[in-house]
Formats: sequence, structure tokens, C-alpha cells
Amino acid sequence: MTPRPGPEIVNVPTARPLIACAREVGSECPYCAGEVALGDPIMVCAACGTVHHRNCWRRFERCGAYSCAPSRREVAVAAEPVLAISMEDLDRAVPLPATPWLPVAPVASSTFVPRTADSSGRGRASPLSLAALATALAGVPLLGLALWVGLAGVPLVGAFAGLVAVVLGCVALGGIRDTRRKGLVPAVAGVLLGLADTVGGLLATGWMLEATAGANPHFLDAPPDPAALKALAPELRRAMQANVLLERREALGLAIGSGVILAIDRNEALIVTNRHVVDPHFTSSKALTDPSKLGLLDVKTIGQQSRSGRVVWLAPDGVDLALIRSPCSADGSAAAAAWQKGRSSHVGETVFAIGNPQRLGWTHTQGVISQYRLQDVGGRQLKLIQTQAAINPGNSGGGLYDKDGYLLGINTWTTDKRIGEGISFAIALDSLLDLSPPDVAPPPAEREPLETPAQP
Repeated sequence: MTPRPGPEIVNVPTARPLIACAREVGSECPYCAGEVALGDPIMVCAACGTVHHRNCWRRFERCGAYSCAPSRREVAVAAEPVLAISMEDLDRAVPLPATPWLPVAPVASSTFVPRTADSSGRGRASPLSLAALATALAGVPLLGLALWVGLAGVPLVGAFAGLVAVVLGCVALGGIRDTRRKGLVPAVAGVLLGLADTVGGLLATGWMLEATAGANPHFLDAPPDPAALKALAPELRRAMQANVLLERREALGLAIGSGVILAIDRNEALIVTNRHVVDPHFTSSKALTDPSKLGLLDVKTIGQQSRSGRVVWLAPDGVDLALIRSPCSADGSAAAAAWQKGRSSHVGETVFAIGNPQRLGWTHTQGVISQYRLQDVGGRQLKLIQTQAAINPGNSGGGLYDKDGYLLGINTWTTDKRIGEGISFAIALDSLLDLSPPDVAPPPAEREPLETPAQP
């Protein structure tokens, strides 16, 4: 019996010379163990596809890969056809898309080690993301505290905390992307809240610096000299006695305004002021119509301690007027202003304003009536008095008087001093009386010439 011959055995020590491109870069030569760089002359084994440096291949004239060891790879040529992959097939091959959790290894590299959950830290929360969120949250109460107590330096601390939170959050997001750790939500929240802290802190600091730039803080609480008040002319002294200082706490600090006493009855003063002094939402959709829902105000009359006042009336249709009631001691230091409905006044006539600009209480400024103007507000026609008497923040709600000391209007608005000077407006007293506010009627004595009130 003749034995069947086995398959033919042939040596295949051939290789293809190439210049290394991006596909071969990073491959390790099996002879020198060096990495192949871009542009290196290389030899690619036709049998196993292992990349060699060209000099190493020429030195040994055979493949150094383990699959071809001991560099005598013998290929059995079988009777049946075998599947062969040519270099042209490799050139046409397209890499599979990379998955987020398995980085793509270089072609022909034998050193690829897949990441595991233990080596990458996947499944554990990123401590930087938690630190970013905690830092951003810490900036919120700092900003709120600064706005409440009015300290201009504290918002900068909140802004700095927000900036730190943004940096920590961005670093945490980079680590989460590379290691697949948890903590995406707190990192993003820390970045967004940190940005809000930074912007809010800078805006609050600018607002506080601008609000306090108008007056020297060393003089804000300096009361007027009693001797100077006693030396005033009767018409000016009574206007001073009718002025009150109003203070209201709000989210952005302390709101300051002025008011005019219209009447004193049973140790209680009826005071007129601007609505925007007592209602922080006057010009917004949140404006209240029920005065009882507004909080208490601090009301200070001349020569007396601050008392709590309550709003009892808000002008309808968006008119910027309101009435307040507050306790008032009957010691003669405070007095109601002198006023008459329909009192005549003319353009060019001398007038003076009494108020509390920049919290400098009981300040007198003088000018003339520049013009009378009509304004349509909520379907009502208001009479406005334009004057060039100095009006500043804090004068809102104070009185504008004629040369005889009679109340003509309530100071309401002035232009920005950076773009205009000597342009201020007061709502005429007659426009207030036309609204029929409760309990407002001129006392009988004021129908006669002004009498000199008792000196304080």
C-alpha cells in the first residue's frame, strides 16, 4: 500500500518594503524592540504582517515574530485553497469605530491592554466634582450676606469662590471624560453655579460702590445742628420740621427716601412720599395693590428717635405716591407742612427743596421753577413741576416749597448727573389731592396766612 504523500512544505521568508505611515507608527520591531516612527524604512512580513526595521530584517533575512519562530516558518500548502489576506486588502481595510470604554490600539501593536473598572476608577465619584459644587454653594450665602448687610468687600469673596468652583468643575469634567468616573451632574452644577456667583459678586460689588460713592460715609449719620435750626426763618424752619427720613431694608441693601408730614393727629403723623420709596416692586409686575402687605419702614422725624411706620395708601393707576402713618411725639420738634390746594406759582419763581440726599438728613437746596409739564399716567393727567433745585438720591418723597414755605409738590425724579444737571421733577400737590387720598384735608388754620410754629 503506497502511503499518501503529505502536503508540500515551503519556506516563506519574504517581506514587503515600505515607508512607515500612521498605521505602522508605534509598532515594536521584534529584533531591536524599538518603536517604529513615522517615515522609517520598514519591512512587513508577508506571512504574519509583523513590522520590522529594514536594517533589522536585512541583518537576519527573516521574520523575528514569535508566530514565525524560529524564523523558519514553514507553511503547509494544502490541496484545498486557503484564505489569504494580501497587503492590498490591508490597505483597503477600515478600522472599526472606537467605543467610549475601549481605546483603539495602534495597528499591529502587541502591547494593548484593555482598561478595567479597577484601573480607570470607573464607578467611583470624582472628588473634584463634589468640591466644585460645595465651593459654588458656599459662594451663595456670602453673596446674600453682603447684599443684606451692605459690605462691599464680601461680594468679591463670593465672586472668588465662584471662580474657584468653575476651575474645579472644569478639571473634574476632564477627569470624568478620561476615566469614566461618576460625578457629571455635580461638576456641571458647580460650573454653572460658580459662574452665577462670579457674575453676581462682581455686579453686587459695582452696585454697592456706586451706591456709596455719592457721599462721604463719615458724614452720613451727622445730625443737623439744633442751633442752626433755631436761627432759620419761620417758613424754612417749618419745612424742616415737616421732613422725615425713611429707610427700608431690601435684598440689595438699604433703601433711603424722604417724606413730608401732612398732618399730626393724636400723636400720629400722616406722611406723603413716593410709592417707589415704600414698594420695591413699584415698576414691575409684582407691584402690590394692598398696602397692608408691605413691610414696616423706619421713620425718623427731626429731633426724635426712629419709629416704625406702616403704609396706609397707595396711589392708583401707577401714580408714584403713597401715604404712611407713624407715631410722632407731641414735643413740638416735628410739625405738619403748610399747604393749600390751588396755590398759585409761576415759572421762574424761587423754590426750595427739603430732603435727605445720600442720607444727609434735613438738607436744603434752592432753585427756581423751570417749567410746568403734564404727564399721562394710567389714564390720568399729572401736573409735574420741573425745577433746577438740586435733587439727589434720597430726596425722593421730600417736599418742594415756594418762597413762603408752602408745599407745592413731592420731589420724584432727577436725571443722571453724568448726562444732565439741573433737571428734576416733582408731582404737584394738587395732583395728589385730585386722587382723594384718605384723611388728607388742609387744616383750617392753613387757609389763612402761615403762622409761625413753636421753635424746637
